[in-house]
Amino acid sequence: MSPRARAARLHLRRGGSKAGAPLTPTDLARHAIILGPASLSGHWSFRKGDNATSFQVEGKLTIRASLGAIAAAVEGLGIVMTPLGACRRELERGEFVRLLPEWDAGTVELNAVYASGRSRQAISASLCRLLDRSASRG
Repeated sequence: MSPRARAARLHLRRGGSKAGAPLTPTDLARHAIILGPASLSGHWSFRKGDNATSFQVEGKLTIRASLGAIAAAVEGLGIVMTPLGACRRELERGEFVRLLPEWDAGTVELNAVYASGRSRQAISASLCRLLDRSASRG
C-alpha cells in the first residue's frame, strides 16, 4: 500500500496553518502532523525522480487507529499520512486533498492471515483483487 500525505481543506485554510499547502516535503515542518498507523514512527521519506529526502516529524497527535487519525485530519487538526483505501470517502466528498502529489512516499507492508481450507483460494483471489484495485488508485 502506498501512503500519501493528506490534509483537510479546513486545515490548509485555517489561521493556524498560515503556510498554506506544502509544495515540498520540507514545507511539512510548518504544519501540525498527525501520526497514524501508516506513520507511527514519525519517519517520513519522499522521492521525486532523482531527489530523495527523509526526515523525522514530530506529531501533534499520535492515533493508532486509521479512522481516528483520518477523523482528526478531517477536523483540521493536521496532516496525516494514509493510503487511499483508508480515506477514499473523504477524498470523494472533497473533505481531503492529496498533498505533494508529484512526490512518492514509498510503501507500507500489508500482511493478512486467514484460515486454510477449501475457501482459501476464493479468499486469496478476492483479497488480491481488492489490493490490486486499491494500489492502482493511489
